[in-house]
Amino acid sequence: MLGVWYGHAGIVGNIVGAITNFVIGRQWVFLSSGTNNLRQQALRYAIVWAGYVALGFLLFVAVTDYININYRIAKVLVAIFLSVTYNYVLQKKYVFK
Repeated sequence: MLGVWYGHAGIVGNIVGAITNFVIGRQWVFLSSGTNNLRQQALRYAIVWAGYVALGFLLFVAVTDYININYRIAKVLVAIFLSVTYNYVLQKKYVFK
């Protein structure tokens, strides 16, 4: 829509989503906003998020280019898959434990 390559647009979307997800996860989902380890949680979250971005980018491009699925559908499928199998599990057991 803006003439930006879908791979770059996906990364920018992940950055904005990561900030939102950290705040919501910390305060509402895992109820850990009262703890004093904000920096430790933020560092752990950054590590998990970096893995998510790398995996998301690779899967997104692979599904779009090699399986030949429309990039909009591929983005949604990859995001749902990684959210359930990667993000939630690691946030629960590693980031906000």
